[in-house]
Amino acid sequence: MSSWQNPTSAVSLVDYPPLYSLQAKENKEAQYRVWTDLIIAYTKSKKMWSISLQAFPLFSRPQINRDAPMELRKEIIEYMKDHGRALWIGSSQRLQAYILRDSVNTWVDTIVNSLREKAVTNPVQSHELVEDVDYTGDAFYGMPDDLMEMLLQQAVKSGKMVSFKTGDDVSYKLVSAK
Repeated sequence: MSSWQNPTSAVSLVDYPPLYSLQAKENKEAQYRVWTDLIIAYTKSKKMWSISLQAFPLFSRPQINRDAPMELRKEIIEYMKDHGRALWIGSSQRLQAYILRDSVNTWVDTIVNSLREKAVTNPVQSHELVEDVDYTGDAFYGMPDDLMEMLLQQAVKSGKMVSFKTGDDVSYKLVSAK
């Protein structure tokens, strides 16, 4: 059971003052893992796909007079990115990130498997996968279009799909399974 689903455990974790401070190298890995679990559980429970590092509620805990410094917030998301659980959004300032409930590779497999199960042979665009009624039962339905685009690009990099551009639009097609 995730710590966010267990209120006693979640309260004790988010009320632990050292969680909000930059830690020594030997403690950082454990600190980042705790933050990763908390962030994923929170965003999943709230059905959120992205967070703002400036406004995400878990980074501030007035009850114990603690705020995670921006440097720590960015390090946490960078750790999550390195472990396939976050992707930066937009600018080089790195103030927003997509939070992935599953790893990038798992999402790619989920998308590819869905297309194969539905026997999709025509090219698709990212907005179709997140908005089309044919995909309402899929875990990625409702995902932000930009995030789906990033995942489809990863599917291309991993050789599971190919992409081609027509005008301003990019379409994706499954690579035939052999």
